[in-house]
Amino acid sequence: MKRHILTTIVLTACLSSIALQASDPNNPAEGTQPEKIIGVQDNNSGECNVPSSNTGFKAVVAGDVHSLAIKRDGSISAWGNNNSGERDVPLPNTGFIAVAAGKGHSLGLKSDGSIVAWGRNSSGECSVPLPNTDFVAVVSGYLHSLGLKRDGSIVAWGNNDYGECNVPSPNTGFKAVAAGYIHSLGLKEDGSIVAWGNNEYNQCNVPLPNTGFVAIAASGGHGLGLKTDGSVAAWGNNDYGQCNVPSPNTGFAAVAAGKGHSLAVKQDGSIVAWGNNDYGECNVPLPNTDFVAVAAGKGHSLGLKADGSIVAWGWNAFGQCTVPSSSRRGDTLEQRIRRLESQRIEPNLPEDENKDALRVERMSKKIQEMEDAIELDETHINVLPSICCPLTKNCPPPGLRRDEELQKALEIATKKWQFLADQERNYMKMIQYAEKYTDLGIDVMDMKKNLIECQGRKKIVELVKECLREKIEQSKHRPARQRPKSVPVQPR
Repeated sequence: MKRHILTTIVLTACLSSIALQASDPNNPAEGTQPEKIIGVQDNNSGECNVPSSNTGFKAVVAGDVHSLAIKRDGSISAWGNNNSGERDVPLPNTGFIAVAAGKGHSLGLKSDGSIVAWGRNSSGECSVPLPNTDFVAVVSGYLHSLGLKRDGSIVAWGNNDYGECNVPSPNTGFKAVAAGYIHSLGLKEDGSIVAWGNNEYNQCNVPLPNTGFVAIAASGGHGLGLKTDGSVAAWGNNDYGQCNVPSPNTGFAAVAAGKGHSLAVKQDGSIVAWGNNDYGECNVPLPNTDFVAVAAGKGHSLGLKADGSIVAWGWNAFGQCTVPSSSRRGDTLEQRIRRLESQRIEPNLPEDENKDALRVERMSKKIQEMEDAIELDETHINVLPSICCPLTKNCPPPGLRRDEELQKALEIATKKWQFLADQERNYMKMIQYAEKYTDLGIDVMDMKKNLIECQGRKKIVELVKECLREKIEQSKHRPARQRPKSVPVQPR
């Protein structure tokens, strides 16, 4: 008996971007069963020990080294790498029906047909073209993005070095899209696939017969197509065997493509994985049952179960397999504080721990306030190297700056140093409480990174202060400039 597969076609793309239609509240598959998230594989430090309080997920996607999931309330949770802000879901974090994840950027499709983009935008991959309306699907490539319109046309934006954004004519009749690293795929209503962009590995050469496709996926340099008969066609780069579909090649219901590996869900709810397995990305954890969708990243894999739980396995160096708890780690610190303030007390904490939770809450708010404070001083501190550059030993000699300027610079540097010292203490306190109360959802690694950056900036300002003091001291002992004495002219 076939398991329920999502009522709308699951579209997987490069880095396994998945586009879903809005959930039907009358669909029994949406159910009200309790959901959970399971993390496995590469767990030497317990990074996949997901708290049991995780609930409410209904869709999942994998970026290069970050992951996104939609909750039943329409909000997005994000985890993994955040170097480009790809986890910082913009407010309001509501009303999302589809998500996509690229190298360092993320996309969310709203129920009103608009697309929200955040993260890296070096190639314009987050600059959604106008009019930003009537979209029904969205996918992310390495540095480019694609959106499918309600009229069957495709809109492309971002990097176009290889023509990955040049949608071939006629740009009509599409029903699904997929994005590889630097190539793109579009599925037509007649079941044929159109491919464009880089073709170094023949990733744009769809195998014949190019008919009967119902879903597509693309990644680094290969593509996958699901046929109406349940078979999977694979083409393009095959360095790791990612195009060698295991036998029997029948009974498949969904596909996903990672950088060097491929995933497919069978109609019985099991996942078949093949290709590169350096990080265990093809080692589907047991029990391998009840899956309805899959996603594949650079070296990690994600599976969505029928009960709404997420299983993650493979490379976890950036926490891309560490599915967050009920706290939305994709939110910014300010968003988390705002949500905590509305709750005031963590319901899952014992009563005697509520005070500590509120203390963490207040410290979080204090850090955010300090981050936003002293903007003027920040600009002043940037010009201090022109006054004194202790790191390059390029300090100007005494007398080139007025005494008042040196004194003002010292006052600014002192204020900045105190600001950084206060920030350092607060980060240390935050790390202490975050490690003690893991269910508060505070990212300890991010806090430690911020602490190191803060200490480095504090050291630089400390050197600037020292150099300024020396300049001021030298200025005090500098002899006053005397006008040269006039020499009387001797008469001839």
